[in-house]
Amino acid sequence: MSGGRILIYTPTYDHSKGLQYRLNMLMKSLQEYGYEVFLHKDERETLLRQLYNRSAKYVLQYKSVWEYIGKSIAKKVLKLRKKIDLVFLTTDVCAAAAKSLRNAGLKIVLLLEDLTVDWLNISGKLRDKILDNLISFAVECDSIVTPSYEFSERLRKELNLETLPAPPGVELIVTKEDVVARCNQMIRPTILHARQIVTTDEAKIISLICRELEKFATIYALKAGSYASKVSSDNINWYHYDTIEEAINNLKKCHLGIIATTRDAPTFTSQWFHFSLLQPVIAVTRKPIDDVYWLSLPDFLDNPRLLKEKLRNVI
Repeated sequence: MSGGRILIYTPTYDHSKGLQYRLNMLMKSLQEYGYEVFLHKDERETLLRQLYNRSAKYVLQYKSVWEYIGKSIAKKVLKLRKKIDLVFLTTDVCAAAAKSLRNAGLKIVLLLEDLTVDWLNISGKLRDKILDNLISFAVECDSIVTPSYEFSERLRKELNLETLPAPPGVELIVTKEDVVARCNQMIRPTILHARQIVTTDEAKIISLICRELEKFATIYALKAGSYASKVSSDNINWYHYDTIEEAINNLKKCHLGIIATTRDAPTFTSQWFHFSLLQPVIAVTRKPIDDVYWLSLPDFLDNPRLLKEKLRNVI
């Protein structure tokens, strides 16, 4: 389909620097192969915003809610009146629009890098109901693309969904000279937390990290997410830049990245941003996969000093 026209639909682009990075890489690759690409940022999708902020874990168990969301998204895409051949949908809930868009004669690709049930820590029967709804709509897509082989394998085992792993790659946005300069100028470490803070528990974890590192490091954190205001610490410098370029110019000076989450593992896009800045990343998660750069969340909560020891080893 070389030379085709593609629309990428995203309701969360301006709220995630990691997603911006991934989609920008995707658009660049598609354009190099001769595709004409349009990015539709539906930041006014208030229904989805309300769901994620307030009641997603309750209402997404109902298939009728998915159907309503799907029809709303499809209506907006078709109203654009752009002559397109294929639509990329981001976020798992957007899969609800697949059937309506296919009925309009369009090909559909679902970009699946995360699961809402993981992001919101939903478990038990409620989790099963939401995943059943996701499966019923995802199978309407022509293809499902993930950013890693591990995530594709997980979806195959847990949801019986066949997906195509397509890592976006890392485009370095700093030079070796930038890295040497920031190391030579380091009086005390500057640590970057570039994720939204989306739960009460995450706000408590960030507060604990800031207090533990108060005399050791300076913390920069993205002021985004429903619970950013719940972080309680004076040892934090909040940021929120209008463009990815402005963010890069300022954040490339940070020495390390930290990803703290109540999930089993961090999202892929949150890691790519740090990698592109050539920043080592410490991940505080429920299920660490190595002993050098990962720290068990239960161990950290039991003994916060372990984080400082981990940082000293990396530095």
